[in-house]
Amino acid sequence: MKRFDMAAGSKAGIAARSRTACTMGAIGVMRVAATIGMAGLVGVLGAAWSANAAAQPAGTEGTNFIYQVRPGDTLIGVADRFMANPAGWHELQILNKVADPYRLPPGMRLRIPLARIPVTDGMARVVFVTGPARADGRALQAGMELREGARIETGAGGTVTMELGDGSRVTLPPATTMEVKRLRAFARTGLTDAVIGIGQGEVESRVAPRGTGVGRFEIRTPSLVTGVRGTRFRAGTEDGASQSAVLEGQVQARSRRGQQAVVNAGYGVSASATGALARPAALLPAPVLVPLPGPLLASHATVRWGPVAKAASYRVVVSRDAAQTELLSSQAVDGTQAALQDLPEGELYVGVSALDRLRRDADVHLGRSGQRGAI
Repeated sequence: MKRFDMAAGSKAGIAARSRTACTMGAIGVMRVAATIGMAGLVGVLGAAWSANAAAQPAGTEGTNFIYQVRPGDTLIGVADRFMANPAGWHELQILNKVADPYRLPPGMRLRIPLARIPVTDGMARVVFVTGPARADGRALQAGMELREGARIETGAGGTVTMELGDGSRVTLPPATTMEVKRLRAFARTGLTDAVIGIGQGEVESRVAPRGTGVGRFEIRTPSLVTGVRGTRFRAGTEDGASQSAVLEGQVQARSRRGQQAVVNAGYGVSASATGALARPAALLPAPVLVPLPGPLLASHATVRWGPVAKAASYRVVVSRDAAQTELLSSQAVDGTQAALQDLPEGELYVGVSALDRLRRDADVHLGRSGQRGAI
């Protein structure tokens, strides 16, 4: 038996945010608590973490790791924490034009060359798989480990979620090809050092959810590089053009022409196949979902929502978790309703986002912003 109890949230709930540059859309999410009876959802930075979490790793800018100074930090201490040789503080003093290595102003952004930071091999674990999905020709299963160089492909109806050592998750929807170009960790701190390449399709990333920040986390497409330090965003590519949308936090995007833009939550940015970077633009608002009647005794349902101005189509996602990192299905529809099929037993979540003419959309963030319901 299923029931949908719809509830509106404030700002961190289910509401969706859109994800691309230009005109994207946000997601309206419903919590689908389902108990089925008879039959049984080239650049980088992101910022939006707690004060503690700002824990001072602030991602990367080009070839440098950025460390945000805390009260009491010294240049020698920072070098000892991150670099192969504590004597590297001399290099940091010159690079950052520091007058007194013992007195660093809190909040200062110190640049540390990535080449001077020792790393160790990293590993990612597959935490969720549904439908056809392969890595290097092997069928994927939950629990499998992925290493640097792995090439992952999802077929029609296939989705995969992998989790890094710091809890960061990368989710691939159907029809996506991805390569783990780099998977390391800073040797002295354990901070993630990862680069993900998208050949086709898109991925959604929830980075450093435990508030630790990252050493480097980049999503690369043929025409755009997006990176973060602790946030949630989507990036994708189709026919050479690329898009990135920020759902939480802030990122810095860089096109292959070298153009850069800082993109805040609720905005997206796109780059043409030739590398021309568009201005960040607000994402479309989240659709307002219509409560489903309950109880539902079947493994299927129809979800409806109100139209969103400027939306060309809508994306409908069913997942097992509120964060929507474990996708059971994903579909695009032109109208304001969608049929949900083969719903399994258990608590499910349904998210609907509006897509603009470039198929850029927003995503749902279950917390309290948007519409939420339970099946």
